[in-house]
Amino acid sequence: MLAVMGLVSFTSCSSDDPVASTSGQEVSVTVTASLPSDIQSRTYSDGYTATDFYYAVYEESADGTSESCIITKTKGTSFSGLTTTLSLQLVTGKTYKMVFWAQSPNATDYFTVADDLSTVEVNYEKIEKLNVEDTDAFWCMKEVPVTGAATFTAELKRPFAQINVGTSDIAEKSLAGKTISTQMTVANVFSKYNLLTGDIDSSDTGSSVTFATTIRPNQGKSAGDDGYEDFPVGTSGQYEYLGMAYVLMSKDKLTSDIDLDFYDGEDVTTATRFHHLDVDGAPLQRNYRTNIFGALLTSTIDFTITIKPDYETPDYPETAGDASSLTSTIASLNSTGGTIALSGDISMTTSLTVATVAGATTTIDLAGNTLDFSNDTFIVMAGRGALNIKNGTIKAANDTKAVVKLQGYSTTECTLENVHIIRTVPSGNYSSTGALELGCNDNDNFGTMTVKDCSISSESTAGITMFGNNDITITNTAVSAMDLAISTNASHTYTGNITLTDCTFTADGAALFNQNYTFTIDNCTFNGTARGLIARGGTYTVTNSKFYQRFNGYTRTTSASSGVVEAVAVTTQELNDWFVTEDTWPANVSTASGQSSWKSLKWASGSLVPCAAVILGNRSTAYQYPTVATFTDCVISGNARAVYGWGYSTDNNVTVTYSSTTITGDTAYGDNVTVN
Repeated sequence: MLAVMGLVSFTSCSSDDPVASTSGQEVSVTVTASLPSDIQSRTYSDGYTATDFYYAVYEESADGTSESCIITKTKGTSFSGLTTTLSLQLVTGKTYKMVFWAQSPNATDYFTVADDLSTVEVNYEKIEKLNVEDTDAFWCMKEVPVTGAATFTAELKRPFAQINVGTSDIAEKSLAGKTISTQMTVANVFSKYNLLTGDIDSSDTGSSVTFATTIRPNQGKSAGDDGYEDFPVGTSGQYEYLGMAYVLMSKDKLTSDIDLDFYDGEDVTTATRFHHLDVDGAPLQRNYRTNIFGALLTSTIDFTITIKPDYETPDYPETAGDASSLTSTIASLNSTGGTIALSGDISMTTSLTVATVAGATTTIDLAGNTLDFSNDTFIVMAGRGALNIKNGTIKAANDTKAVVKLQGYSTTECTLENVHIIRTVPSGNYSSTGALELGCNDNDNFGTMTVKDCSISSESTAGITMFGNNDITITNTAVSAMDLAISTNASHTYTGNITLTDCTFTADGAALFNQNYTFTIDNCTFNGTARGLIARGGTYTVTNSKFYQRFNGYTRTTSASSGVVEAVAVTTQELNDWFVTEDTWPANVSTASGQSSWKSLKWASGSLVPCAAVILGNRSTAYQYPTVATFTDCVISGNARAVYGWGYSTDNNVTVTYSSTTITGDTAYGDNVTVN
């Protein structure tokens, strides 16, 4: 660990002699101190290097406003295995604050500790390089009110974040014969820790730290060899360790930019740098692992960053490398919750059902891998608890079902993060089901769904479909589909809140919303071939967004009455005119005589409406809701028409307000429309 404590000399506190006081009775207090109980099998972070144990005792003043150091001990005892015990003579009626520290006997140059054990500083310039396990150290502060003889326990934890860098491309031919070394620069690293408060000292604002080029830990070794260091993600040998560092970090998660330089050779003055990687915004937190892994030596984009729970719990309570183990482990977690990580790509021939009970959370960490479903199989959430899916790809060759279906209840919370959903349609049977379905099965209650930093690509009709009473948030996500990129389902009447931020939707119709939801849309782009946004009911607050209808006519193949396949040129006007009398495509599309007026155009169900960048309201008997929309700082552009609005009745009308919005193309408003 890069860390905290060096030569320790305690002189400002008295000693560990008994403390006499007239305010109470002197009693024996026994403290058993332990290092984390989940020590890893790998050398790094095994905890066994931190054998020297130090402590200090502070007594609180009578009014509780101050404290004074009354006892310190320099290496008075050592850990045996992972525990040690000490006995102190303290006084009843008083409250004491005990500070504990454990470090390697070889770490005296790496840390500077205050005489009273109140603070510790990291000497990064002494650590110098990566992979220094002697910098692994542990800390604990415990407040102890003494009412009589007692026994307490204190579990020490690391005040550091551990950064691990691993690669999957070590066997690439271009790397053959190289002695691979890593240099790491980490921004926003701290160097002074307050052992009494358990956080970064208030005087420390952070700085950049560089760890000099260091040969990778397993240079010349293979998985299974003595001394081989397993990377904390995946199976043994799946990722090769390139470097490890401990950095002093706060109790709350922060983000930091990490620069990685890879060299052939360790001496930077003679070594050749052959690759550089910028890892921006890496999460760092005290007592957590941040793992950076992927094809790091040959790619600048193929990598994953994960931050793992504190060392008290295993990095991955469960792992799965095949369909059987994944299915059985998910089933076992349904009653308790927990985390499962993929150790490689998995092909599924059956659907995967997650049915986590209320109050429990199941996390599926794809860990950069692909979960591949065959025809008509998918992953579905059918429980009342929480489900998190993150960091990888889920794909399916699927005709009729979703790839991922999150259908919950009022207690359900589902999150997709950094997941890429890919849907192909092998038979050409284009289903209206979305590649991603988000919904709630409780008619009177709300489920919570979050999609962030994802992409959804669907060869079928729909990308994302939403149903039920929901609070749905979609952020920084790109969706593409054949017909509708994102849509709602109108089989029943629902209410909910849909928030779309920093997203892009691309399809023939980018978006169809036909429920009385409340929509908040910011900085999104709706790329529609025939239609951008179809808002057939609901309340819309739209800012900084763009809506496009790009259709200029096309040639479609159709069967004429003679049975001869003909290529028919279809213009925008002809497409609009089709809605006058037809519910299905005729054999040969042509302009209906005398029906070129936009007011005569017929509206059918769903997305079967005339072409425009923004469609507001309704002209059919379905979707009887008012439509209220406000566009601020937006762009609306349509080749056929920019905006088309119609209110079905005085109750189910349209109110639209534009503020600092650029509209390019015709606008047309029919009955029961108010434009502000």
